[in-house]
Order: sequence, then C-alpha cells, then structure tokens
Amino acid sequence: MNIEIIKAKQTDIDFLTEIEKHCFSDPWNRDTLIYSIDNDIVFILKADEKPLGYIICQSVLDEMTVLRIGVLPEFRRSGYAEKLLRFITEKSDIAVCFLEVRKKNTAARKLYEKVGFKSIGERKNYYKEPADDAVIMIKSSNRDLS
Repeated sequence: MNIEIIKAKQTDIDFLTEIEKHCFSDPWNRDTLIYSIDNDIVFILKADEKPLGYIICQSVLDEMTVLRIGVLPEFRRSGYAEKLLRFITEKSDIAVCFLEVRKKNTAARKLYEKVGFKSIGERKNYYKEPADDAVIMIKSSNRDLS
C-alpha cells in the first residue's frame, strides 16, 4: 500500500467536510474548512490515492497547535493518525506542539503519549456535546533551543 501525506487543496473540501461528520460531535462547517485550507496547515493522508485522514494545525513562530486530526472510522487503529502526528511534529521546524483532547478519550490520549506528548493541564468543561474537560498536551522538539 502506497501511503502519502500531502498538503490539502480546495479540491479536498468534500473529503474534509465528510470526515468531520464522522470524527467529531461538533464538526466544522464547509466555510471553516475552506478558511483552514487557505490559512492554516492542513495535510491529508492518502493510501493508494484514497484519502483516509487529515490534520489541521496552526503555527506561530516556532510553536504549533494541532486543531483537528481525524481518520475515517473504518481505518482507525491502523497507524494513520500516528503517521500524521509524526509527520507534523518531526518534519517541521517547531520547538513545541500543543493539542487539546477530551479527558474521556483515552484512546486518543494514549496515541498522543506514544508520539511523545505529555499532559500539562486541563480546561474544565471545555467541550460540549457531550460535556467533557480538555487535557492540554505538549510535545517539545529535540532541537537545542539555546
């Protein structure tokens, strides 16, 4: 199977809109996704040309925040989310990467820890539909910051 991670284009909007509905109880709408493609860092993971997952990040100077990451339900637990996270955190010139995850989403938290993220705090009642706290996680790069 040929796996590639490519920068998203406006022609990917239908895939992004559809996968949002499968991955989140509060999916981003089409306009928000179009804005993200134009203004944020958006990559799509494809296997044999078929889009299976995506990641959306924002970057300011040498800091990055993962805003969204999703893989189609039938392809979860196949290592694709890990590939996307490693691609973003290991191939970019960043010092730190942040993300927030539902406290009750233990599978995602374990994945993030596997990739090197550490919990640094919580935001109480951060999520709605269903209500949940957010765990704030960070991954520092291995590069010398001095």
